Amino acid sequence: MLVLGSATLSGGCASTWDAVSSRRFREKPFGTMFKKDEDALTTLRGAGPEMGDERARAFQRLKEPAKTGLGDAAQDEALQLLSDAATKDSSAFVRVCAIDALGRFQDPRAAEVLGNAYRYAAGKPIPTTAAAGGVVPASAEAKPLDLAALYGAKGFAPDQVANIRCRAIEGLAATNKPEAVVFLARVAEGKEFGVNEDPAGRDYARQRAVDGLGKIRTKEAVVALNKVLAAESGRDVALASLAHQGLKGLTGKTAPARPEEWDAIVQAGVEVVPAPSAVQRAIAEVID
Repeated sequence: MLVLGSATLSGGCASTWDAVSSRRFREKPFGTMFKKDEDALTTLRGAGPEMGDERARAFQRLKEPAKTGLGDAAQDEALQLLSDAATKDSSAFVRVCAIDALGRFQDPRAAEVLGNAYRYAAGKPIPTTAAAGGVVPASAEAKPLDLAALYGAKGFAPDQVANIRCRAIEGLAATNKPEAVVFLARVAEGKEFGVNEDPAGRDYARQRAVDGLGKIRTKEAVVALNKVLAAESGRDVALASLAHQGLKGLTGKTAPARPEEWDAIVQAGVEVVPAPSAVQRAIAEVID
C-alpha cells in the first residue's frame, strides 16, 4: 500500500480525512462537511493546483459527460482536464485519481491518454519511447487534446512511479481496445522503460501488463499472450505463468504451459470465450 500524506492509493482516491484536511474545510468547515458535493466538472474548473485533495475527490466521482448528456464540449473539456492531471500533475495521488477516472471512460481517446500517463509516470518522457514508436496512435477525435506539450513533475519516487504505471495499465486493460493490446504487449516485452529503470518496478509493470492482456477479450490479446509465453518459458517463471493463465482464461483451453502446444492452438484459430462469472473464477482459483 502506497501512502501519500493523508491518503492511500490502495483503494478509493478519497477519504473522510481528505475532507477534514482540505483547504475548503479550513475556510468553510461546516459547508465542507454538510454541503452536498457540487458537480465534479464544476469543481475541477474552479480548483487550482494547490487544491489537490478536492481535485482528487472530483476525479473520483467524475462521470463521462458523453454518457450523461452534457455534450461534446463537456466531453472534450473533461478529457483535457484528465490528460493534464494524469500526465503533468505534481501530485502522484492526483495522477492516480485521474487515471482511475480515465479507466471508466469509453471515449476512444482515453487509451491514448492512459498510454501517455504510463510514459510520463516518472515525471518526464521515457528516453527510449520516441524511437520505439511514439505515443499510442491518436484517433481522429483526439485533436482537441494537447498531448504534444506534456510537462511532467521533476520526478517521483520509484514506488510512486510503479503505482502510477500499474494503474495506467489497469485502465488500458479496461478499455478493451486494440491500441491497449499493442501498448501492453510492448510493456510485457520490456520495451516501454527507460535506460536506468528501477528493476523491481520494471518487473512488476511487466507482470501487470501480462495480467492486463489476459483481461482484454480479443484475439489480438491471445496472440500477444502466446508471444509472451514463447519468449518467457524457461526464462521468467512469473511472466510465463501469467501468460499461460491469460491464454486459458481467454480461450477456455486447458493445454499445459508449453509454447509449442499453444502455438498449434493459436495457429488453428481460437475463439475468445465469455468472461467467467465470479463463482467460476472462485472455483478456478481453488483448483489452481
